[in-house]
Amino acid sequence: MGEPASYLGMLDDADRTALLETGARRNWSTGATVLFEGDASDHVLVVLRGRVKVVSTSREGQELILALRGEGDLLGELAALHSGSGSRSASVIAAVPVTGVVVSNAEFLRFLHTRPAACVALARMLAARLARTERRRADVSLLDVRNRVRRVLLDLVADQGPDLLLSQQDLASMAASTRESVGRVLADLRADGVVVTRRGHITVADPVALEERLS
Repeated sequence: MGEPASYLGMLDDADRTALLETGARRNWSTGATVLFEGDASDHVLVVLRGRVKVVSTSREGQELILALRGEGDLLGELAALHSGSGSRSASVIAAVPVTGVVVSNAEFLRFLHTRPAACVALARMLAARLARTERRRADVSLLDVRNRVRRVLLDLVADQGPDLLLSQQDLASMAASTRESVGRVLADLRADGVVVTRRGHITVADPVALEERLS
């Protein structure tokens, strides 16, 4: 069904079944590009299993991680809503093996036209993502590195749960910082038992303590 905050999680059983039955299942291996930035859009994707990174490439060639998405999340919806034929604004890369349902833009728009509650759920999802993006922009201007890292971790826990498939470099990209600075923040949190880290993973063991450190 997906996490409660995901698009599938916001749909009732009938709408969820209707959406999934309109598409076809596909699988991607770790590191595979699921959607390509700049490509013309002809489908949306619903993640059934696994985790993906949403990334954008700057003019200088730097890869920026915009978000992590997981089970139940909807991807590619903005391009589909742009007259059903917009271009992808970011790439989506499988962080682990991923299974998803591919739904053509035409079928997705038809689904929305006939399912008012699904339209409301989509609007709620987009509003939440926009609010998160705007807050992250403000965080870059107003918060120091330590608090930016803490905020990103708390946001990810709210979306994905405490066990995050996230490297220190990924976290640095999302917090607009450097790997070295993020490493120092994580070292302090690790010493206090707030997080546990291993290669490619960060587990937030004590989200309450992490939130208490926001200042």
